[in-house]
Amino acid sequence: MVKQVLIVDDDAFFLELLSDTLAAQGYEVLTASDGMEALDKVRQHLPSYVFLDLILPKIDGLRVCRYLKEDPRYASIPVVVLTGIAAEATSRLKELKADAYIAKGKVEEIMAHVLATLKALEERKPLASSTILGLEKIYPRRLVRALLFTRGHQELLLGTMTEGVIEADGEGKVIYVNPAALRILEQEEFDLIGSPIASLWDPSHQESLSSLLSRLHTSSPQQETLTLAHGEKTLNLHFTNLLEKGAYAGLLLLLQDISSLTKKIEELSTLNEVGKVLNSTLELQAILNLVMERVKEMMKVEAGSLLLYDENTRELVFEVALGPSAAQLKGMRLPAQQGITGWVFQHGESVLIPEVASDPRFDPKVDDFPGSFTKSLLCVPLKVKEKSMGVIQVSNRANERSFGQTDIDLLEAIGAQAAMAIEKGRLFERVKAQGRELQELSIRDDLTRLYNKRHFNQRMKAEFIRARRQNRPLCVLLFDLDNFKAFNDAEGHLEGDKVLRQTSEIALRSIRDHVDSAFRYGGDEFTVILPEIKEDEALAVGERIRSHVEKANQGRVTVSMGLVEYKEEYDIISMIRYADRAMYIAKNKGGNRIHVHQD
Repeated sequence: MVKQVLIVDDDAFFLELLSDTLAAQGYEVLTASDGMEALDKVRQHLPSYVFLDLILPKIDGLRVCRYLKEDPRYASIPVVVLTGIAAEATSRLKELKADAYIAKGKVEEIMAHVLATLKALEERKPLASSTILGLEKIYPRRLVRALLFTRGHQELLLGTMTEGVIEADGEGKVIYVNPAALRILEQEEFDLIGSPIASLWDPSHQESLSSLLSRLHTSSPQQETLTLAHGEKTLNLHFTNLLEKGAYAGLLLLLQDISSLTKKIEELSTLNEVGKVLNSTLELQAILNLVMERVKEMMKVEAGSLLLYDENTRELVFEVALGPSAAQLKGMRLPAQQGITGWVFQHGESVLIPEVASDPRFDPKVDDFPGSFTKSLLCVPLKVKEKSMGVIQVSNRANERSFGQTDIDLLEAIGAQAAMAIEKGRLFERVKAQGRELQELSIRDDLTRLYNKRHFNQRMKAEFIRARRQNRPLCVLLFDLDNFKAFNDAEGHLEGDKVLRQTSEIALRSIRDHVDSAFRYGGDEFTVILPEIKEDEALAVGERIRSHVEKANQGRVTVSMGLVEYKEEYDIISMIRYADRAMYIAKNKGGNRIHVHQD
């Protein structure tokens, strides 16, 4: 089987001479004039042997040899370094781990060394890989040594840079990548060398990259900057075109990983947004929901919950829960000293647990629901003036990445804002409750707890307008107590107050909850507003009140009652006046009866 030999040299005369010599020996010869072409030929043909010059365009022989020897796919291919700089770079050559080294000298001596080396390789004889054949007849050149020193110094500088550096040739193929770029891109150097620079990025960026690269392909100096997402990272790319003799020769890319800066900006933006949202409402439940929605969205977690401390029961209550078991957890209560949440609440310190199964504080009770499985957990306290009021916890990053210090910092910052908002929300709730209580007090009668005359006027107006607008029935009862003054004089005011309260209770029991309304109109007078019922139904309600009052007081105190039904020609004042007139007619007829107003 004919074996292939790849010869790599940028000297056309030497390339042809060596090719003819080896072809005459029966080898199939492949040639390459630069490092990029050499790597392509190796990938395509897997030659039996490689003869490699060191000084090459695009990718030098030092890197080509290193790529081949470090890649398991090509490491077994014998590489013979064939160079005219052996005397100037002896120490560097021995770092290459090539199989043999031949110094370029006289042509007949080079050929003799090449054929001898091939013979040894064919016969699998050991080669002196630390010996440079022909070196004794080569003399160092100061200029070459200076150039090698400069090149080595440049590689050292590029190797220590924190920014990534990528060089591409005129065809847009990568010919150099420094260590920082490899770390940023998380790829192997050999996999990148020779790749089109546009192929290094996600296909979604191809359109913008193609447009950018076309603008750089010009004979005048040009620079372009682009920021794009690369996996989980955010990268800033700064392109500069390279010119040689006034023509486009390639480009240089400076690569910066700005993920941490971008994340910090996002976090600050999130905190600002959370602050605005929290300041947009004082409703406590709305605050709690908004906090957890933003936390879940920003931190990309599978589940999260917010628990507040109930001082009455000394328990932590799941006020908000997001995730697979949200419905089951909502409202669930835990002892304030139980589990990881209890520990965080008691100690006022944040906790990050990569594997909750290994932490004895974890309470598996929270996973007793379908679809719920806690793997990792981050829990922070909600504190105001160093006093814990609850906790926020998130579990299981959606992208399976682990939580870190930045996540702790972000959740603590959100927690601090949330705690202040919750405190304000609670204060608002208390003020609202007090306001409702004051409002209720302002419309209630102190003695009977019925609505007072002020509220009667408001309610009467509303029901009258509704009846007129919708053409719906409406009735009003107005009654006072018969013989009440005599009873009061005889039994005293305390007993009289009991009768008033008793009458109020009878009135409330006799009407429909949340539909009808009873009022103490003043003194011993009462009114009842009856929406959506006609005269006969209202008469039945009045009769219930009358009979129960009579029975409760054994006839000593009774009621005289007037009834009026809404008609289109009535106004509010006339309805009240007609009810009052009907009540006095009932009283003048002896009391303890109901009189219905008739026009």
